[in-house]
Amino acid sequence: MKRTLLPLLAAAMLTGCPAPPDATGPAVNTASLDNLEVTLTVPKRTFRVGESFRATVTARNTGLSPIHVVARTGAKVYVRVQRHGEWGWELALEYPRTAVMAITPWTLPGGKSETFHMKLKVGPDWPTGEPLRLVAVLNGKEAASPGVVVRVEPRN
Repeated sequence: MKRTLLPLLAAAMLTGCPAPPDATGPAVNTASLDNLEVTLTVPKRTFRVGESFRATVTARNTGLSPIHVVARTGAKVYVRVQRHGEWGWELALEYPRTAVMAITPWTLPGGKSETFHMKLKVGPDWPTGEPLRLVAVLNGKEAASPGVVVRVEPRN
């Protein structure tokens, strides 16, 4: 029993524990691994189809040594929309939808942070009326990927 519980607790710590979708105010969550801290912020927890919003992803190096990131594409950050399926969270959508297929290395100096802003529009292809999970993924350092739970309501 202890052997089964330990990996689950470790996974929960790495992915962060999202707030419930009915909470008010901005949705913020942080995931950390070693000296890398990644934070996802969205302005609220409930959206409507057709609504645009800004997702902010901040990568922070809490240590003194630089963190080298080898992004597999030209996008340094992805925001994934996941829906809850039979076996847990499943990928529904990913933004940006396309990225240049080139390995793009970059460095986050010790004690520094870099912030990325991504404008997202809730399209008709977003699942509605169910909890969704938005996940920020630092391309090349996927182990520290925070998620927040949101809900999308259909257009009036």
